[in-house]
Amino acid sequence: MHVKLWPLRLREAGSVSDRRRSSCIQSAVQAGSTRPGTYTYSSINFREYELKKLFAAVLTLLFSTVLFAGTFVNTTGSDDNTAISGYDPVAFYSEKKAVFGKPEFAVAHMGAKWVFASLENLKLFQDNPDKYMPAWGGQCAWCVSENCISPKKLSGSFDIIEGKLYLYAHGNNSRDGARTGFWQSGGGVSRRIAEGNSYWADIEKKLVNDQLVQRNASNYRKTQFD
Repeated sequence: MHVKLWPLRLREAGSVSDRRRSSCIQSAVQAGSTRPGTYTYSSINFREYELKKLFAAVLTLLFSTVLFAGTFVNTTGSDDNTAISGYDPVAFYSEKKAVFGKPEFAVAHMGAKWVFASLENLKLFQDNPDKYMPAWGGQCAWCVSENCISPKKLSGSFDIIEGKLYLYAHGNNSRDGARTGFWQSGGGVSRRIAEGNSYWADIEKKLVNDQLVQRNASNYRKTQFD
């Protein structure tokens, strides 16, 4: 195997890794050179190996940070930061109904894991995430308009108002109770949206800073409609 040895300043008194590299380079040189700067060597390129390990560690750290840092996206009921109770955000637009995503079609965005019913939907989301991101991070629209977040999972009830997706948690007395309240109480939908917008900046900040903590799979509030 031919490997290109990285330039290395050898020291007589150095670290253990330096001395090991020095020994390896000497062995490579003794084995004979086939062309300038290239050596026949049966071991691995230590510098390349270390860089690969470092790169893998950085990717792991970044992925962990992306998924487990505080996020404003609705991840209630999940232990791995799955967004909006596992629903496909694109399907609300394309199929006009709530459709669960599949784990094999997943992407990290805004600190959460989004799952999709198909690769096509995943690509649509990646191409234009702002188009498909639900209002207020997918938090229950009724709750945000009341200056809170819901401890319950999303019900699949939704509205698309002026191109924006609004999602709702399970109601107390019915599956669609939160959506009904959004439309029929508090001055109606226009006022609800205005009030939600006025509250959202503070709610978002508290979620990102973990001052508001979303419930996970073991402590979210289950209902008879789950």
